[in-house]
Amino acid sequence: MKVVSMLTMLLDRHKPDVTFLDETGLGGPICDRLVQLGYHVMGVNFGGKADDDKHYRNKAAEMWARMRQWIIDGGSIQDDPVLEMELTSREYTHNDKDQLVLERKDDMKKRGVRSPDWADALALTFAYTVPKREIPRGDLDRALGARSQTKEYDPLDNM
Repeated sequence: MKVVSMLTMLLDRHKPDVTFLDETGLGGPICDRLVQLGYHVMGVNFGGKADDDKHYRNKAAEMWARMRQWIIDGGSIQDDPVLEMELTSREYTHNDKDQLVLERKDDMKKRGVRSPDWADALALTFAYTVPKREIPRGDLDRALGARSQTKEYDPLDNM
């Protein structure tokens, strides 16, 4: 419930159009509770079926490929050495169906490479297409009572 409470504070502050959460393990009940509370949350199973299962072995491979293409097309991410290492250390191959297959985390661990948790979090934002917003973000904030913009928001401030 503490995680749900922290997430509701972030969701209330940022008002995302949709939030994708890893629904495996502990994420499932967290997703369920947030949906129950009325938040627009979609659970994503990294090992689940890809939308394009002709090219991708699972949802994780599909999300990572979409993220890669976004970066190639000019997407911008923060200059973070940990994220860079995680984005570049995961190996991949193709199976006999010519589907993209990401290296398993257990195999990464055997190679002495840490789990790509931050890279997975970024990849999660590419789980599904989010429709273009009808109401511009600024107008939405004004309509709902804009939050103070006097200082940059730090989600860890109140912890």
